[in-house]
Amino acid sequence: MKKTELTISGMHCASCSTLLTRALSKAGGVSEANVNYGTGRGTVVFDEKKISEKELVEIVKKKGYGAEIGLSKENLEKQEKMQEKEIKRIKYLFIFSLVFAIPSFMIAMVFMWLNIMIPYKEYILWLLATPVQFFAGWQFYKGAWVALKNKTSNMDTLIAVGTSAAYFYSVYTLFFDPGSSQYFEISAILITLVLMGKMLEAIAKGKTSEAIKKLMNLSPKT
Repeated sequence: MKKTELTISGMHCASCSTLLTRALSKAGGVSEANVNYGTGRGTVVFDEKKISEKELVEIVKKKGYGAEIGLSKENLEKQEKMQEKEIKRIKYLFIFSLVFAIPSFMIAMVFMWLNIMIPYKEYILWLLATPVQFFAGWQFYKGAWVALKNKTSNMDTLIAVGTSAAYFYSVYTLFFDPGSSQYFEISAILITLVLMGKMLEAIAKGKTSEAIKKLMNLSPKT
């Protein structure tokens, strides 16, 4: 039996690690598998005569994720660069989303509490919510689609379904039932808050990788 480490990328939540752990465990020749979402790594114990490391990597890739063999300094450096890029991307999406979510909240909530009436309020909220829903929130649709192809669901599924329900119901009321309530600001604010959480999570994961890299540098050369 051989034990190997896999560096995995593209996981969105804990259910992704559960999905990969299940897929690797079911592979012929694998006696034990564990994928950790926090560190982005997987540990697999397998029989070299029945399955190879490359086949293990292919199992992960078929599920829609990236994988590399080993826990080397090169892989850690590569993962660190990917995490830095991911942090910048999420920060950009969060700020972009925040720019639209704040005026949505002000118009739909604060102005209502203050009894300030704004002409064409529903249409303004629609224009503010649409970029957040389909640009900032596109990654949730993508993650939900990957989960659907794997016949499962994850956090992205929940966010995509929940915000889409609020958005499309509001579109329906806007054009076909003007007197009913609309919830454009709810979808915009929810996506913004989730992006903020993902940004903080990505920063924390980046610090974890940095700590592991420092520990590896402390290992003796000979």
